[in-house]
Amino acid sequence: MSLDGNVQTDYTQKLFQNFKSIQGVLFGALQSDETLSLTLNAEDTDFIRWNHGLIRQNTAVEQAQLGMTLMKGNKTHNSTIPFYLDQTELRKRALLALGMMRDQLNHIPEDPYQHSISNEGQSEEWTGTTGNVAEKVTDIRAAAEKHDTVGILCSGPVISATANSLGTFHWYCSHNFYFDYSIFNGHQAATNLYAGQKWNHEQFNLGFQETAASLKNLDRPRIDVKPGEYRTYIAPAGVYELLDMMNWSSFSHSALLQGPHPLKRLSEGKASLHPSITLRENFNLGLAPRFNAEGKLSEPVVDMIKEGQFKSLLVNDKTHKEYNLPSNAANEGENPRSLEMLGGNLKHADILKKLDTGLYLSNLHYLNWSDPESARFTGMTRYACFWVEKGQIKGPIQDLRFDESLYTIFGSALEALTEETVVSPYTLTYERRHLQGKKNPGLLTNSMRFTL
Repeated sequence: MSLDGNVQTDYTQKLFQNFKSIQGVLFGALQSDETLSLTLNAEDTDFIRWNHGLIRQNTAVEQAQLGMTLMKGNKTHNSTIPFYLDQTELRKRALLALGMMRDQLNHIPEDPYQHSISNEGQSEEWTGTTGNVAEKVTDIRAAAEKHDTVGILCSGPVISATANSLGTFHWYCSHNFYFDYSIFNGHQAATNLYAGQKWNHEQFNLGFQETAASLKNLDRPRIDVKPGEYRTYIAPAGVYELLDMMNWSSFSHSALLQGPHPLKRLSEGKASLHPSITLRENFNLGLAPRFNAEGKLSEPVVDMIKEGQFKSLLVNDKTHKEYNLPSNAANEGENPRSLEMLGGNLKHADILKKLDTGLYLSNLHYLNWSDPESARFTGMTRYACFWVEKGQIKGPIQDLRFDESLYTIFGSALEALTEETVVSPYTLTYERRHLQGKKNPGLLTNSMRFTL
């Protein structure tokens, strides 16, 4: 468990030393016609869950996995083993895994699109000082116990590293946290996320108080909004969900070449988005390392859509070899790891006034493509969504289903983007915490289509 505010802890230093050590062992055991790549994914997480304003679960998660990729000719074999802190045990298990991979490689067919490894240089980065977890718990408990609060706090270092037998070595350790929470008012709720690399007492309390204050609007009589088209403001959390849906395949160049794709018309110059829309991979945000699992380094900023016009998509080495496209060191899925949508000039204090009459949507969920070829998507409103008249919130709405196109909401109907942009890390913890996230504004559109 990581309880201090240092960038390097005993656990992370031990991982670093052992990762360096196991390279010498494994690379020294290779045959002359073999190459080997290694990856390390690790975390030392304090995981604390609240329900009804009280701590219900307090867990420390300390885990690490060593990925191994053995190449010989045009054959590749992958394996993953636990990364043991005991060097003797790690050496024994890793050499055993290498021997099994070598035997199994004889039974694997050749891969015509296999990409070879190379020396991609060396780097080492340690970021963040998340501080004592007790400080976070004290602040959250004082705020949460006054309300029907549910939430999850994850805090501590997350590590990603890669190395290969030709000389590549990249290490990235980020101390970060997030508190993902909801405050309930009966069957209705307002939700928020506080995240970063350094806990700020005042900033957390301000966000929590604003979230709690929005519950007062949920006490008003519910407004029955009929299906139709309405002026709509979508808060940053809702725009995050739209971008998260796009993450599935919208930024992948191989997906563009293989079937229906939401940005096909944009890439062909047959459509454009609003000039204020700029989407880019920006590793300067500090949400993820620049290197991918193969150790290839991306440019710090990769423009994908700039001022409404198509610029590029993400290309990994496999797509590069299969389609003869320039690689920009994308990951295996060719999805953004550090996606940024630039903001605009709509001030937070002016949102309701500019909306005038229409819908204020704090959150969206259940998003999916309804017609990828035309970039149409569907989803539902969720949490603290309101009907607004003449710049004043009149009351909460029932959940509504929408069906709309990116070419409308990010294009012809877009009026403004907020000045404020919010950084949100990836909060799903399937298998482990992940180093990725997004930074995006809220948006105001003059028309959004609601069907149910």
